[in-house]
Amino acid sequence: MAVPGDESQFSATRRRPMGRICRVAGALWRDLPGRIGSAVAEGTRAVMNVKLVWKIFLCFFVVLLPGPLLALEFLPHRAVYDLRPDGTGVEVQLDGRLVLELSASCEDYQLNQRMVTRLRAGEQQRLNDFRVALAEGRDGLRLGFASEHYVNGTLDEARFGQATLDRVGGAGSVLYRKPAGETEPLPAGTAFPVAFNNRLLASALAGERQVRVLLFDGSSDGMRETVSFIGRRQAPAAAGDAVHELLAGIDSWPVQTGYYPLATQASVPEFEVHFRLYANGVSDDVVLDYGDLRLRGTLVELAGLAIPDCD
Repeated sequence: MAVPGDESQFSATRRRPMGRICRVAGALWRDLPGRIGSAVAEGTRAVMNVKLVWKIFLCFFVVLLPGPLLALEFLPHRAVYDLRPDGTGVEVQLDGRLVLELSASCEDYQLNQRMVTRLRAGEQQRLNDFRVALAEGRDGLRLGFASEHYVNGTLDEARFGQATLDRVGGAGSVLYRKPAGETEPLPAGTAFPVAFNNRLLASALAGERQVRVLLFDGSSDGMRETVSFIGRRQAPAAAGDAVHELLAGIDSWPVQTGYYPLATQASVPEFEVHFRLYANGVSDDVVLDYGDLRLRGTLVELAGLAIPDCD
């Protein structure tokens, strides 16, 4: 199996449902019909921007690392979400689908994602295909990442690399293989996506209401500080009332996470994600809030995947 960080991850066969995001070219916005208001154009631009959408992907999967303090285990699964504007009243037409697949081996967790969005304004249309593959060690100390972004079927940007931490809660570094030779230091306290989500779920189980984590996920925007607010535990739904049979009898919590660029130390988040977090690691009732535009992600398919036997 190809390892994220290696360009062979994206072979010509492209069999695995991966996802990736990249910065959207400004030319699209210059070509939009003049009847679209500046607020609409700005909000739509945010949806397609790599710096925003990449982070959205990673918040959908809230998974649980094995540990002595947590008796629950996350559910390896494949989830499909339909994406639609949420009460924006914009004139542009925007829809999409997000496919997330979380699996595990005895050495690491693998997260494959693919999101396709279609934007139509007048006679203009743009199809964005974002693909990303992540492999994070079970100890939370290493992360391989590989990503691609296609615009109307043409490769627009690709990014590959590997990141390591010297210890849990310690500092580390990133080595990019594309762009080749680039490096980046990681400050003490950095967490990778699975470890970040493990912390979030552990805090929910412990009854904590606020969690702050420095996150690195391989995106082109570097480090971000995340601030999450966790609501009260929601009673499990009965089998006949649950969104899916895999979510019946499972506790859940409403969560709101804001993402702040670490470099600018902004007091207002660049974007927020609202979602319902289940104790088995599945998310539902997702709202992506970009300020000028809100997208709702509705869970339409959910299937469990094999659980590795590591005894």
